Amino acid sequence: MKPLTRIAIVLDKSGSMGNDHGNSTRVAETVEGYNKQIREIVSNAQSQDIKVSLFTFNQTVYEHIIDADAKELTEASVDSYRPDGWTAWYDGLGYAIEKLKDLGKNDPECSYLVITISDGQENNSTHYNSNTLRQKIDECKATGKWIFSFMGCSDSDIKEFRETTGSKGSFQWSNKNSGDTSKSMRYASAKLGDYLENRSKGLDTSDEDYWLPTGACGPMGPTGATGCIGSYGDGGVSLNCAAVDIQLKNYVDKEVLSTTDSTFSKGNVAKWN
Repeated sequence: MKPLTRIAIVLDKSGSMGNDHGNSTRVAETVEGYNKQIREIVSNAQSQDIKVSLFTFNQTVYEHIIDADAKELTEASVDSYRPDGWTAWYDGLGYAIEKLKDLGKNDPECSYLVITISDGQENNSTHYNSNTLRQKIDECKATGKWIFSFMGCSDSDIKEFRETTGSKGSFQWSNKNSGDTSKSMRYASAKLGDYLENRSKGLDTSDEDYWLPTGACGPMGPTGATGCIGSYGDGGVSLNCAAVDIQLKNYVDKEVLSTTDSTFSKGNVAKWN
């Protein structure tokens, strides 16, 4: 039997993710980054069973793809991603967990990967707070089957994620300069490929190791320490880490897929229990 993995991508679509915040290419780069991860998932879907769900959030949580067979996934169009509004990050992540737990209730051997991508701090959740979200995450992690990973663009984002979730799996990316988001998302695809390669062998990865550059060595030091994983401590793996550049040099981009124009624009408002 092939290993079964459920992946949830939880994407921020609040106003600060738009082009009017100092980077005229941010929307296009974010969508291309999402598409790169979809390509990576599809390329690994022959050796294992992968089910994918996509959620977005501003002040409202939306579900766009629910438990789709990875082999049937398509890419998203830039026009379908229109950021606006506030940031209900706790609600977005909490709802994704609820859905995945329900989907996998009859699959005891299933493993779960939840990737959250956000550039801003929580400011509008109504269903979850930091305590209730942490409780939900702790319950999942106690099974040994769940990984929670986060991409944020500032030290405060990473710190909030770690304090709220108790997870160390984080990657600090930049959205200030043209090309930074693209580089960040490409690295995310490379690490997703590493994770799925392990899953094809029936292996699980800890969220502490998820973002660690392949071949990196030495202890995970505090923010500002030198070395290939110098900022893996409170600040997460850094975009400017030398080992990240090495991994990206060796990473092979996957084949472009067909595009669906309504990936982000067509979806359902979350139905809370």
